[in-house]
Amino acid sequence: MVDGEPVFLAVCVLVEPSIYHTSDAIMMETEANADFIVQACNAHDELLAACEDFVYAIEGYEKRTGIIQFHPSVDRARAAIAKARKETP
Repeated sequence: MVDGEPVFLAVCVLVEPSIYHTSDAIMMETEANADFIVQACNAHDELLAACEDFVYAIEGYEKRTGIIQFHPSVDRARAAIAKARKETP
């Protein structure tokens, strides 16, 4: 945990390439993929909160002004939120 927040880790077992006839390039790609997964998981909560804040702010602006100019962006944010929460948008 970092500052009380859970940290997600992906475990990727790296073995000696010659054992399984795996090339160094494949091993490097596997490690890079694992790093990417860890980064994405660790950023998930912050990205979700940012999308929710964005939608809330834009919806408030639209209600106050009656101007609906961000519709496609808000729709994409809502869809991303629903996907992250495993809900139907």
